[in-house]
Amino acid sequence: MIQQCDRLDRARRAIKADGFGKKNRDEIFHAAHDIKGDAATFGFPLAAPAAESLCRVIEHTPDPQRIPLALIDQHVNAVRAIVREYARPDI
Repeated sequence: MIQQCDRLDRARRAIKADGFGKKNRDEIFHAAHDIKGDAATFGFPLAAPAAESLCRVIEHTPDPQRIPLALIDQHVNAVRAIVREYARPDI
């Protein structure tokens, strides 16, 4: 999951540097989507809702250029914090 979080963070940094072009949008969407799908399998089920929310924002916003970078940051930071703090129901 740490590698997945690093991938998500790289995608966020690419958006900040180069904008929300198709390549960057696809990369952050797929990174979040993979986390959403893998979170429970790897023991981090609480990371899935934050990743899913990011996917929904990206997927349903008509103009991705209008997505505030602060909203992207909040989602990415939430996923990373959940994974970092091992926020699992069994801990």
